[in-house]
Amino acid sequence: RIKRPGIRELVISFICPLSNLVMIDPVIAMDGYTYDRRAIEGYLRSHSSSPLTGATIQRLLIPNINLKQQIEKYYPNAPK
Repeated sequence: RIKRPGIRELVISFICPLSNLVMIDPVIAMDGYTYDRRAIEGYLRSHSSSPLTGATIQRLLIPNINLKQQIEKYYPNAPK
């Protein structure tokens, strides 16, 4: 049986691992993790490795549209 995430797990997934704030513009970095764009771009200005794994990563960032929609649904008055 597959367990569905509860509200607590869902809200935790909205938090950027770099800024520890709810993400406004979530992006997937090449390490496979999602960060807020502003936080990861700032980090990558002075680092060439993943903040979570330490592995070297490219600076390509992919918008995490699904997560952004979930955050906007849960926090309809959040900044965009």
